[in-house]
Amino acid sequence: MKRLILTFSIFLFGTLSLSFAQILNAGFENWTSGEPDNWHTNNVVGFPTGALQTTDAHSGSSALLLEVFDFGGGSWIPVAVSGAVIAPFFNISDDYAELTGYYKLHIEGGDPEDFGAVLIEFYDAQWGQLVAMGVGELVPAGSYTQFSVLMDYTVGNGNPAAATKISFSFGGQNIIPVGSWFKIDDISLSGTNAVEEIESELIPDQFELEQNYPNPFNPSTNINFSVPEESFVTLKVYNVQGKEVTTLVNENLETGTYKADWDASNLPSGVYVYMLRANNVRLSRKMILMK
Repeated sequence: MKRLILTFSIFLFGTLSLSFAQILNAGFENWTSGEPDNWHTNNVVGFPTGALQTTDAHSGSSALLLEVFDFGGGSWIPVAVSGAVIAPFFNISDDYAELTGYYKLHIEGGDPEDFGAVLIEFYDAQWGQLVAMGVGELVPAGSYTQFSVLMDYTVGNGNPAAATKISFSFGGQNIIPVGSWFKIDDISLSGTNAVEEIESELIPDQFELEQNYPNPFNPSTNINFSVPEESFVTLKVYNVQGKEVTTLVNENLETGTYKADWDASNLPSGVYVYMLRANNVRLSRKMILMK
């Protein structure tokens, strides 16, 4: 089993009271005394400084660089975590479907078992218990490449998400080699897990994906679908080039008929394809965004 190298796993009990709103300093533009504002790292006096500001950015003037240095003949593994040490959270207002961003990654020696590690957790507001989790294992990339980490709500307690903790580091079978580096920029939360069950006396006997309504639409539309048996369901939207633009559903659903809402305010006019996957079933339809 792969060993995920991440530290600073801090958990606070009791009601979460946070001053942050969404992901602060998401482009890693702002730094103070060698630390990215609104983030914390394992840069410690007397140890290698592995979390650094770099001007090699996807956009803007800087990005986050995590670089593995030698320390006492071994590897010093850098880590960057959201928020402050005593409260490593950002406030969130929705059950988001995914964390996206851009990265570059170099693994010294090219060991295929080593990777850039992304861990994101959602917690509820009342007791700070787990709502959802996403884990990303990023492969080497010499130019900035978009990544997406999907949230898994099946591991949580079913409550609405109120806070998120995000961590970046390295993972692998062995100690990450000295000289490896990981650059991250322009991270964001996208999509929502806002799927609503439609009350009906009829029990669906097969998977169905209905045409969205309205269609054409501007800027939002509804997508209805049916699930005949408890299943893990994903509902994703793609542009005509086949690139995924958002995830609307990514969770385990009971038997029933559901409605997912999609707001495409930040996307250009055009034809989009939405696809439902569950068990061995794959259904898709086209829709038109007309602004």
